[in-house]
Amino acid sequence: MRDDYQVLLGHNRQTVTPTGWIHEEDNFKMVIDSEGNIDAQQPYLAKEIGIARYDRITEHDFAPGYTYLEATSEFWSQVRAYWREIEEDGKRQRILSSIDRMPMFMPMFMRAQAIAEGESFTAEENRIWLEETLKPFLAD
Repeated sequence: MRDDYQVLLGHNRQTVTPTGWIHEEDNFKMVIDSEGNIDAQQPYLAKEIGIARYDRITEHDFAPGYTYLEATSEFWSQVRAYWREIEEDGKRQRILSSIDRMPMFMPMFMRAQAIAEGESFTAEENRIWLEETLKPFLAD
């Protein structure tokens, strides 16, 4: 994961086609100074342009995905609620993408996988786990 820019400023366009859609990207990887402003000396490190084509999948067994969703939906709902609370707090937060080379999303996916494999956690246990796990990724 890159840590030499702070903001991805871009335009994304999706075009629906008869068999799926096309996703076009036009992004700048922006550098922000210590006061949260765009760095006047080096406003961006790179420009990223991309096109991805997605085709509708037919005749595929989606049952494993539905099983995972059913098993983990309550957990992911709690994750979204946790982030909503942080957002609604109104405080400016700096979110670290990783700590000690561990991306922020990894602990959450590991917890969700444990749930999908049958481990049981109460809503309160998940709430405490979310606070303890994600707090280090939040810098004031």
